[in-house]
Amino acid sequence: MLFRTRLVLFGIGAAFLLILLWPLLHAAPDGLEHGELSQFVGRFHPLVVHLPIAFLLLVPLLECAGPVRRWNRVRESAEFVLTLAAITAFVAVFLGWLLAWSGGYEGKLVTTHMWGGFSLAVAVLLCFVLRAWDKRVYGAALLATLALLAWTSDQGGKLTHGETFMTRHMPGKLQTLLRVRAIPNKVQPIKAASVPSTSVNATLAPSPTFFAARVAPIFENKCSNCHNAEKRKG
Repeated sequence: MLFRTRLVLFGIGAAFLLILLWPLLHAAPDGLEHGELSQFVGRFHPLVVHLPIAFLLLVPLLECAGPVRRWNRVRESAEFVLTLAAITAFVAVFLGWLLAWSGGYEGKLVTTHMWGGFSLAVAVLLCFVLRAWDKRVYGAALLATLALLAWTSDQGGKLTHGETFMTRHMPGKLQTLLRVRAIPNKVQPIKAASVPSTSVNATLAPSPTFFAARVAPIFENKCSNCHNAEKRKG
């Protein structure tokens, strides 16, 4: 790709990032729903977000295929795939913000994931420029971008499945090694205490421990992973 063409594409990408920066700063998710059309368009985010992930994971494979004589021409397509990764990352960031802002989302986890996606789009654009400038710097930047991709994807997974989705069944030794937060014990059903019946009304009255024995375990097992103080919407 010609340097002038690369420079033009970089300018267009930088302009899009600046445009995306405005709503992220001035229209942060506030927990309120805004407009039916915005919610409809924003809900394409879970579909589109997988495109930059796939493209980014493909780039290092294409780059590594370059030294192999039989596949040296495959490396030429890495730049095109990286361009697609940048374009789809911009679209995914916009749709993600639109979904969070219009869909009634709020909280630290939503904000962290949103800014992680924006940072990832910036990193992909930098990789696009560095590829033609310095291969070593480009390689380091690509590895850092993949690490950022893994972290941002983890934040998105926590939004969808709850914060303990990846760690709930993790072996204890691995939890200690990775220093992940210990999983709280589930609420155990409590046997209902027998209440002496002194009248018909007293006999029919529910036990004071009924909620703890019957209802609380259902919330704990089915709801609390995805709906809690850090994540109100599933």
